[in-house]
Amino acid sequence: MKESGIKRLFRRSEFLVVCILIVIWVCLSLINKNYATINNFCSILKTMSFYGIIAVGLSFVIIQGDSDISTGASAGFSAVLGTALMLETKCMGMQGTNMEWLGVILCIVLTMGFGLLIGMGNAAMVVKFNMPPFIATVAMQYVLNGMKMIITNGAYVYPLPKTLLSFVKLGIKVGKGKIAISFLILLALLAIAHYILTYTTYGRSVYATGSNKIMAQLSGVKTTRLRFRNYMVLHALVALVGVLNAGYIKQGQPAIGNDWHLVIMAACAIGGIKFSGGGGNMIGLLIGLFTLFSINSAIAYIGINTFLQDVVIGAILMLIVVSDRIRSNQKVRA
Repeated sequence: MKESGIKRLFRRSEFLVVCILIVIWVCLSLINKNYATINNFCSILKTMSFYGIIAVGLSFVIIQGDSDISTGASAGFSAVLGTALMLETKCMGMQGTNMEWLGVILCIVLTMGFGLLIGMGNAAMVVKFNMPPFIATVAMQYVLNGMKMIITNGAYVYPLPKTLLSFVKLGIKVGKGKIAISFLILLALLAIAHYILTYTTYGRSVYATGSNKIMAQLSGVKTTRLRFRNYMVLHALVALVGVLNAGYIKQGQPAIGNDWHLVIMAACAIGGIKFSGGGGNMIGLLIGLFTLFSINSAIAYIGINTFLQDVVIGAILMLIVVSDRIRSNQKVRA
């Protein structure tokens, strides 16, 4: 018997997350009138955008059946590398001129090139040498954490070019708030990723690889090339975020990216990206991101111990995983 649309809606993990999101905003609006404001809304969007850009790339890696723990370390390494390039080369000799923006772009592109190499290294360990993704990417995490300390000797990289500082301040004014340029970049990436996963052969290949790599290979999917490409794109995006975040805080800090991988993976899980591979979408990811950072903002507005943030997020993750498993078992029995 065909399941009704309403029943299918209730079975989706995104439905539970949206319900949690609505409860958060309604309750916090009653507790603190300053919570449900345009300014706070825009603040949440800006904060989540840096993590979200990485989450888009990580989603492809997870959907194809892999994982990556090194994203936070890669962001920190890229932040200090990109800003050091700008500082040491004076934006390729263009700092202080009308062409400074081009020098900044070239430094960012070079940094993203290093990101591609990091992704290639992770993919080689996982795909070519069959190392477990967790072990391979934790090893890369240690390497990158060491390299960023070698580059900076633990010091901050500053002053940064005015062009970069001006760019990260761009946005669209909405009442008393501003939708940051970083969130607009995230929206563009989400739209592109949604199109790729939903309407292209490449997207179907990503899902097929995550569902069953052997069957995908037998169906003609070049899984090795696909997995390499997604790891590389992920770390190119990580590199971009690292430099943008450095511009936002006005200095390249080795501490950038610390524990980011945990937050990003939590957002993916809350957004319905299946860590077993083969499932998830960008709409769910956007909902998961906004829910996670609404929780963080809510805890700050309530004024309770910030350490409770990890407890709340962990409890929500367990609730979502358990409910998803129950729905899956019900579907199998049906």
